[in-house]
Amino acid sequence: MDLSTYALMYLELNVVSVLLVCVIRHKSNGLSQMVAQRNFVMAIDANKFKSINDTYGHAAGDMALVRIAEALNRSCRFTNKRSHIARYGGDEFAVFICGADPELMDSLKEKISESLKELNDADKAPYELSVSMGYTKVTYWQPLKNAIEMAYKNLYEDKERFHANEQKSSLDS
Repeated sequence: MDLSTYALMYLELNVVSVLLVCVIRHKSNGLSQMVAQRNFVMAIDANKFKSINDTYGHAAGDMALVRIAEALNRSCRFTNKRSHIARYGGDEFAVFICGADPELMDSLKEKISESLKELNDADKAPYELSVSMGYTKVTYWQPLKNAIEMAYKNLYEDKERFHANEQKSSLDS
């Protein structure tokens, strides 16, 4: 098995445990069906990460990953929802949020970007570190792999917007 297969298995096990806690916690209120349908998975990928590694070295790349993880931790705490964060591979992360809605997920995306900018400024990083993100709702009858694939589809759309803005900025300069 390759690393991404192990990462998916790890994430699936942790997501199942988070989902069970969410359902058990709300079962007494008769909300288990509703709560089970209000879970989201978010895929996160660093922008221009290879360039950071190539220009500033692997130690700088490692610190960039630490900053991304810290931004995710800070931002998920901000939601006051049960969440699980996993490094999915290389410069990719996945976040599973229990009991969320699209508005909260959009707010989380903004909070992650803000936290990452604050951490970059505080660390005086010689590069601009940003991430592309995509999310989707996870339903209890849907294989997690399908939900992650949909989150990645949305992430790639976000990454395309990032690259388009980069090109526009370079043309304007």
